[in-house]
Amino acid sequence: MAYRNENGKFNYPQVRRDESGNETKFGVVVEDAYRYLEDADSEETKRFVEAQNALSEPYIKDCPHRDAIIKRLRGLY
Repeated sequence: MAYRNENGKFNYPQVRRDESGNETKFGVVVEDAYRYLEDADSEETKRFVEAQNALSEPYIKDCPHRDAIIKRLRGLY
C-alpha cells in the first residue's frame, strides 16, 4: 500500500505553516497557520490538494465497504 510507510503510518504530504494568517477578533488572537490553503487557485494549494488526493484515493479504493457505501449514497439521492 503506497499510501503507508514501512511502519504502517500514512505518508502525509508536507505542508507549510504560515503564522502571518493570525488575526485578532474581539481581543482574541485567532491562529490560522493554513489560511493560505483557502486560495484554491494558488499553485501551492493545488500541489497540496494533489498530494492529499494521492494519499487518500488509494485508501478509499481499498476500503472493503466502499461499494456498500456508494450503493447506500446513491439510494439516498
